[in-house]
Amino acid sequence: MWRDNKKRIRRFLRDPDGNIWSDGLLKRLFNDSHVDFNEMVGMLEKLDTLRVPPMYQMSYMYPWEYKYANHDGKNYVCFKFHQQGAWVCTNKWETQQLGLGTGSGTDEGTAFTQPWEGFMVSNTNSRIPFWFPYDFNTMKFIAYDKEPISFVPKKIIQSDDASWKSQSGKVQSYYREDAYSNEFYLYPRPSTVVWDGIDGDALDGQVLFTDDQDPTAEIGTIFDMLGIVDNQNEGIVTDVVEHENNILMIYNGYPVEIESQDDESSYPKFLQKYIEQATLELAYSTNTDGRIGSLKDYWKWRKELGLNLVKKFKAKRTADRDYRLVSKDGGNNRNRKGPRLPDTYPATYP
Repeated sequence: MWRDNKKRIRRFLRDPDGNIWSDGLLKRLFNDSHVDFNEMVGMLEKLDTLRVPPMYQMSYMYPWEYKYANHDGKNYVCFKFHQQGAWVCTNKWETQQLGLGTGSGTDEGTAFTQPWEGFMVSNTNSRIPFWFPYDFNTMKFIAYDKEPISFVPKKIIQSDDASWKSQSGKVQSYYREDAYSNEFYLYPRPSTVVWDGIDGDALDGQVLFTDDQDPTAEIGTIFDMLGIVDNQNEGIVTDVVEHENNILMIYNGYPVEIESQDDESSYPKFLQKYIEQATLELAYSTNTDGRIGSLKDYWKWRKELGLNLVKKFKAKRTADRDYRLVSKDGGNNRNRKGPRLPDTYPATYP
């Protein structure tokens, strides 16, 4: 927890009472070191499953409504906002009517307010987005319904398929609107989706087991699985998302920002010491009464030594290994002299 990290940092700063470095400053320096460590090493590899159809918490139509939305959840911009007249329309032909245009109105398909509604109709006038995890950085692997899919730029899809917005069938790839968008789209749109829930033992929102996986011991009431949501306001809500008929992704993630005393670092404990060392370097570099150049250089050296060790570990982790059987003192067992059977063994008889 952050309170344990802060306690160790203050011990090396020789400032246990916070007379020189405030708690807010140390927390900010620790979060900055988190980001720098992730950029230089990138050890946060995570796995997540996304439900198909996607689940969004709310929709909004006008830009001014965004500030009233719940920013801890996934929000969807529905319909079409017409900036020239500050109107929200469901089809393009409506903007022609409002603007007194001379173009003929055409039916583009069915409009929807939530992404899951797009799978209820055969023809939609908007694409169906999926939300990346909050800590998503770069993709390492992605699959739909247990079949790997690849990334294809939007421009290539547009040039190859004139009906790319409404095309449905077997999913082959995914694309993003731009490099900074937090949403992505499957291409083509899945032609079939699974609407039913998890088969198994479920009582009052608590999943004890599913048909394909059972707990090994009758301890507690919740069987832990990937995709659990336990941050609801009332009761214990368990959301089990299977990788079949859904999206499975492995990605490099961003570290979660430390906000309170009980927040835990995104990195395991054996890596947190290097982030603490980077925080000490920044603390001794600040323009305060505790600014000491020699200690800043010392903790910088410790930090760089740790970074090099982690980088070497990461490089060697996937390298080929040559395993050999050797004796305890390091010698080769093949050349060791010891008891052996005679050359005439086994004896032969006429």
